[in-house]
Amino acid sequence: MTRDLVLNTPSLCPPDRPTSLAWLISLAAGISELISHGIATQVLRYDVSLYGLRCLNGDILANPFQSLREIEDDNARDAADRLQRLLDRFYPSDVDLNGEPFELPNSCEANGRDSIELTGEQSKSLALCALMNFICVSFPSQDIWKQDALTVNLRFDGDIADRSEVVDNVSCLHHAEQITARNRELLRQCSSFREMWDRRFALFPNLYFGIEVEEQLNDLGGSLLGSVVTRLMELDQTADDWYVTGGSMPDWKCNVNRESPSTMNVRRYRQARTFRNRNGIPTVYERHAYIGDGRIHLVFDTKTREIEIGYIGRKLPPYRGHRAT
Repeated sequence: MTRDLVLNTPSLCPPDRPTSLAWLISLAAGISELISHGIATQVLRYDVSLYGLRCLNGDILANPFQSLREIEDDNARDAADRLQRLLDRFYPSDVDLNGEPFELPNSCEANGRDSIELTGEQSKSLALCALMNFICVSFPSQDIWKQDALTVNLRFDGDIADRSEVVDNVSCLHHAEQITARNRELLRQCSSFREMWDRRFALFPNLYFGIEVEEQLNDLGGSLLGSVVTRLMELDQTADDWYVTGGSMPDWKCNVNRESPSTMNVRRYRQARTFRNRNGIPTVYERHAYIGDGRIHLVFDTKTREIEIGYIGRKLPPYRGHRAT
C-alpha cells in the first residue's frame, strides 16, 4: 500500500538560497517520516530536478545537496544524502494508466487555505497525484502548499470525465505526521483485502456488496488497498447521509460518474459491467468511482436509498484506442 512521491514543480520557487536550503531540510524530514512508516516508496517522480534550482532573487543552486553538506549541521547533511538518493535514480512522471498513456487535464485547480489554477505541463504533478493516489511533494512557497491535504479538481476535454480528488501533500515533518495519522486511522483494521472483506460489515455498515466482489478482490494487488478502503469509506458515508437526509440522488462524498452512451450502447462493453448482485441477479453496474487506475462500479436504489458495490478492480473495457464493434 506504499505510494510514490511526485515533486510538485509549480511550488519550486524559493525566494533565496537560505530559504531554499531550509525548505529542503524540512522536506527531507517529512519524506523520511512517510518512508519509515511504509506509506511512501523510495520513488520520487519528477520532470524538473532540484539541481539548478532557481530562486526568485536570481540565485541558482547548481548543486543544492553540496550546499546542504557545507552547512555545519547534521540535519542538513542527512537531508542532502536522503534527497540525493531519491533524485539520483530519476523516476519520470510519465506513467501508464492501465496500459494507457497519462493524459494531461485541460486545467487543474487545487483548493485549501488558498486556491490555484494550473494548465498544461504545470498541472501534471497534481493531476498525477489525483489520478494515481500518489503523494504530492511541495515547497511551502505559497499558502496553498502549506497544508497536508488538497482538494484537486481536474477538468478534461472530450470524453474524459472531470474528477475531484483529495491529494496528500507534504512539505515538512508535520504534514507527514498528519498523513501518517490519517493512513493509520483508515487502515487500523485492514492489513490486506482478505481482512477488509472479513470486516466489511463493521467498516462499511451502510454498503451492500454483490456476490462476485470477494473474488475480484483476490485478483487485486495490495498497493491499491489504501485507495479502495478510502473510497469505500466515502461511499459508506454517502449512503449513511442519504438514508438520513433523503432526496432523489445521493450527495456523493467522492467523484462518481456514469459511462458514456458510446460505451453503454455496445453490447460487449455493457456485458463487461454486468455482475451478480447480492441476490445473485445479473445487474448492470454503470456508475463508478475511481481507485488509482482502477474502478469501483456500483448501483443505487432511489426507493430504499441503498448503494450496492458490484465490481472492484482494474478499469473495464473499452480502453483508450479500442474500437467499439
